[in-house]
Amino acid sequence: MRLQWQKFLREAKPTSEELSGFSQEVLKTNLVRLNYLAYLGALVTLFHVIIFRLGMETADPIQYSWREGIVFSHLTLFFYFILLAIAIAVHRRKRGSASRITGVLPHATFIVLIIMGSWITGFDQIITDAITPFLVVTLLTAIFILTRPWYVTIYLLTGLAFLIFFLYRYQENPDIALSNIFNGLTITAIGWALSHIFWRNFLLRFRSDRVIASQQEEMRQQNIRLQKVASELKQANNTKLRLFLVISHDLRGPLANLNQLIQLVQNEDLSEETFRELLIELGSQSYSNSDLLENLLNYAKNSLKGNNITPEEINIRNLADGIAELYDLQARNKKLKIANRIDPSLRVKGDKAMISLIIRNLISNALKFSPAGGLITLESRSGGAMCRVTVTDEGVGIPEARLPLIFNDLTYSTPGTEGEKGSGLGLMLIKEFALMNGGETGVESQPGKGSSFWFTIPLSQSE
Repeated sequence: MRLQWQKFLREAKPTSEELSGFSQEVLKTNLVRLNYLAYLGALVTLFHVIIFRLGMETADPIQYSWREGIVFSHLTLFFYFILLAIAIAVHRRKRGSASRITGVLPHATFIVLIIMGSWITGFDQIITDAITPFLVVTLLTAIFILTRPWYVTIYLLTGLAFLIFFLYRYQENPDIALSNIFNGLTITAIGWALSHIFWRNFLLRFRSDRVIASQQEEMRQQNIRLQKVASELKQANNTKLRLFLVISHDLRGPLANLNQLIQLVQNEDLSEETFRELLIELGSQSYSNSDLLENLLNYAKNSLKGNNITPEEINIRNLADGIAELYDLQARNKKLKIANRIDPSLRVKGDKAMISLIIRNLISNALKFSPAGGLITLESRSGGAMCRVTVTDEGVGIPEARLPLIFNDLTYSTPGTEGEKGSGLGLMLIKEFALMNGGETGVESQPGKGSSFWFTIPLSQSE
């Protein structure tokens, strides 16, 4: 029994983590209840004032004294309920902003009601032995107003003290007064127990609501994460679909041309001059298809690796020299010159295969969009912890309206100065690989004046 009582008391005490939120919830609930109590109490007390005021002139002295006390006490309560309603209305008008006065209202109402109940009970002793007002007020306040058990103890004992005072003042029979004191003590104990039970139940419901709210928030967050994953999967599927459409489109043409060329050669329907012209065209297409397949393999490899990178220290000048040599033949065929002006002392930190793909795609694009006799320049600039590598051409340039699509649209592709094909996949990989290595990408271009594509990469710590 003792253990159950201790458990009961512990459950009625909010923890330090619950205290702030629980106090706000208690105040909010009390203000709602007090609002109803204020209007109902004002009507009831006004009704009592009118009823007991009628016929006072014809009442005998004892009845007159009793009625006068009832009217005065109820009139006092009426004005208190009016003030209480005004205070709550002001609180609501300020949109629930808490204040010390607002927090005091439940306690003040509890004390006022319990004292007035004792006072009215004292007046009733003039003509009756019952303590009904004290009973009603004690149980009403204990059930209706949520208050900490210790406060309830103090308030109810205060009300009991006033009851004893008024009983001895208005009750002429000592035996009846003593009996009513014991009745008042019993009512006080019942009121305290009821108040404690309702307080504990409110706290348990508050805890239950917090658990439910926490679970709902967790479910909401899970739904957000699931929606994000679903969106990413949908985007990935759309990207792969567009990718395969682009690849199938770009590979179909050259393969069909090669097949036709083979048939013509087999049928001996080609002159040597026409054959050479077609070989030049097929050679140009072969470069484009080689870049496309290289980008496709890197895209697939990156997807299978799960975005894992292997950073290492790289001499980016030497890396760019090696890549420029791969495109030497293609550059000479278009009478282009590649000038590598990257600082030979620069050391960067990144995945070598990814950085190589970025530079290879930028040089390939510069060759594609540069007219014969142009210059392609590779330059570097370091600042802070980052290095910026820029590939500049003297080609056709890009309209300003198309610049936002450069790194974000897989379908964005335009033919080169000699009809070279592209898929748009290379630029997408450039952006993705740069981000994975801690860098960024960008482009500056004007139609007819060439373009400058750049990417950034962290410098090696030894720099």
